[in-house]
Amino acid sequence: VVFEKYNRVSLEALRKMSKRPAKQTLEKIDGTSHFVVDYCMLTSLHGHAIPLTKKMIEYLRSNELVHPEANEQEIEGFLARQISAENAYEFYALLRRRSEARKAGAKKKATRETKAKSQKENKKGKK
Repeated sequence: VVFEKYNRVSLEALRKMSKRPAKQTLEKIDGTSHFVVDYCMLTSLHGHAIPLTKKMIEYLRSNELVHPEANEQEIEGFLARQISAENAYEFYALLRRRSEARKAGAKKKATRETKAKSQKENKKGKK
């Protein structure tokens, strides 16, 4: 869609706009998720946005960093008020890394526990 409208795969035309119209243009593109819009705003258009994945939201809730019943927009609004535009990318990157590592760590732990249980059962079976 960006190519069809601007004859290039670039957000350069959006950079020439002010932030609000640029965001509205991105939001109008069919199939574009809220995360993609916020990620483009943060990384390409240097807007104040904190893109959130489902894992990031889950991490914030499970660590009681946001209200457990807050929806995605409420969480984004809360974070945008707490995190300055200057620190938004660093916060995004750290939160993303932390939320992704948590899942990977949980999977590794479950695998280790399953392996240990299996080894115990094998030892019992040999006796």
